[in-house]
Amino acid sequence: MAFGAMTQMENVFGIAWDEIHAISDAQLDCFTKHRSYIELDFENGHFLELYEDWPGFDSLLPAIAARFGFADDRFSPIPAMAPGDDPIVFWRHP
Repeated sequence: MAFGAMTQMENVFGIAWDEIHAISDAQLDCFTKHRSYIELDFENGHFLELYEDWPGFDSLLPAIAARFGFADDRFSPIPAMAPGDDPIVFWRHP
């Protein structure tokens, strides 16, 4: 089953829970505002970015924390990040 599936112009992309190799966060400077996103990395180097202003993002963090066995308060540094800060890696495949 795919997680993080999204539809855009009839293309569907997602990542299976078991294919997630790392979970990290970063901020983008989009000139008019900063955007936070969670990045789900594949082992082969591809990744899926999930942005904070997308529908369902608020339910994403607890779902990730539950699936990978850590407290969702691990995501608390996200609001304090600034563009250019090093990404925070929340989880990496052992």
